Amino acid sequence: EEEPPVVMDTEDDAAVARCHSAGWYKVPIVTWYNRREEEISENATIMVLEEKEDGSHRISSTLSGVKSHEIYHCHIRDAKKARRARTVHRKLKKGALRDHGEF
Repeated sequence: EEEPPVVMDTEDDAAVARCHSAGWYKVPIVTWYNRREEEISENATIMVLEEKEDGSHRISSTLSGVKSHEIYHCHIRDAKKARRARTVHRKLKKGALRDHGEF
């Protein structure tokens, strides 16, 4: 998980914000926020910069439709690690019968 620096750039005569991952991710999830910490990821794209043999990637993300005077934050995390952290364990009452998959 990281919050890499954001660099302002131009693409097709329009302002864009870019960030590059320093770390490697199996399933990278990039989330962009403005200065008010509102998520604005709908205008973002992801490009693979490098891929390792184990299937992990270094990526770049570009956010379009930006204003040059605005502040943007780029947050990158791995979906596989995020899923593992959210494992929920539920206790069943002794003797309770459940259909398969019904919890």
